[in-house]
Amino acid sequence: MKYAWLVIGIVAARFLTTAIAYPQLDGDLAWQRRLGETILRTHAIPRALGDETFTAAGAPWLPQEWAFSVLGALAGNGPGFAVFAGGVAGAVADSLLGASIQSLRWCQQCARATERDPHACGSATRPLRGFTWFGNDAVNFSATIVGAGIAFAGAAIAGTTPSH
Repeated sequence: MKYAWLVIGIVAARFLTTAIAYPQLDGDLAWQRRLGETILRTHAIPRALGDETFTAAGAPWLPQEWAFSVLGALAGNGPGFAVFAGGVAGAVADSLLGASIQSLRWCQQCARATERDPHACGSATRPLRGFTWFGNDAVNFSATIVGAGIAFAGAAIAGTTPSH
C-alpha cells in the first residue's frame, strides 16, 4: 500500500500528459474550459445547465470547480495550458508524495505527529511512517520537478519550447 499512491501519481501524470497533447479529445477538460469561458464572458457563475447537456438542460446546477474552469480558460492553448497543467501536476505530486512516502515522526512527550526531530518541545521523536530520509524539502523538490517536467513536456508536445 505504501507505493500505491506513487503508482496512482504516475498513471495520473500519464493521463495529464495525454490531455495536454490532445486537449480536444478530453471531454472533461474541454468542458471545464468552456465553463470557464462562459464565466469570463458573462461575469457570472451559471445556475442551471445549458444546451451542453442532453440529459438535464435547464436543471439547477452550481459548478463547484468554477475557479479551476476559469484558470483553464485563461490558460488557453499551447504554453499557457502546459504551465497550468504543470502546476496542477506539481500540486497533485506534492499531495501524493506527502501522504505516502514523506517522513512522519511521533513525539511521545506531546503525543503528536511531527516532521521534526527533535520536536519543537525539545523531545526526541521516533519514525511513524514514510522514508526517514524523505522529508518535506524532498517532497517539495520532487513535486517541483514533476510540475516542471509536465509543463515542459506539454510545451514540447504543443511545439512551443524555445529553439536554439
